[in-house]
Amino acid sequence: MDRQRLLMFMRSEPYAVQASVCGSGKPQAALVGIVVTDVFEIFFDTLATSRKAKNLRANPQIALVIGRCD
Repeated sequence: MDRQRLLMFMRSEPYAVQASVCGSGKPQAALVGIVVTDVFEIFFDTLATSRKAKNLRANPQIALVIGRCD
């Protein structure tokens, strides 16, 4: 798959599953709305008080799953 097709696929999906790890090392996942830039940056928003935000402050490494199971 070339870069343009990959970008088109990523932009066709409005949601992703974002997975992170809490302070105790427990994995947590959440459905988030996403946007993708021309240089493959992926953005999602969340409240500062959410567990996603707390997890990301403690450990900025995450996993994102983009795509549907039809």
